[in-house]
Amino acid sequence: ATTLLTATARRAKAAPAILDAVMLEPRVSRLVLSGRGHGTALLSSAADRTQRAQVSVAGNDSARVMSYDMKGRLVRVDSSDAETVEVIVLARGFTLVRR
Repeated sequence: ATTLLTATARRAKAAPAILDAVMLEPRVSRLVLSGRGHGTALLSSAADRTQRAQVSVAGNDSARVMSYDMKGRLVRVDSSDAETVEVIVLARGFTLVRR
């Protein structure tokens, strides 16, 4: 997907307007870690709606999927035996996958 960004600066009489940085954040960001035959993934949502995502997590055991809301409350617990796990990331919440 392509994102088009346009910035317009209008000079105020008192001080010039300067754009020094732009930060783009994905709807769902992820951190995936692995070691010693196990894996952990943390998916975090910046979206206003629940998102679906897929993540590959190392290990041979069943993956435990824990979804938290924007206030950090555990809302849902699932499990998956698939190598690539389909997860739900709640709006502005996060999901933890451990195997």
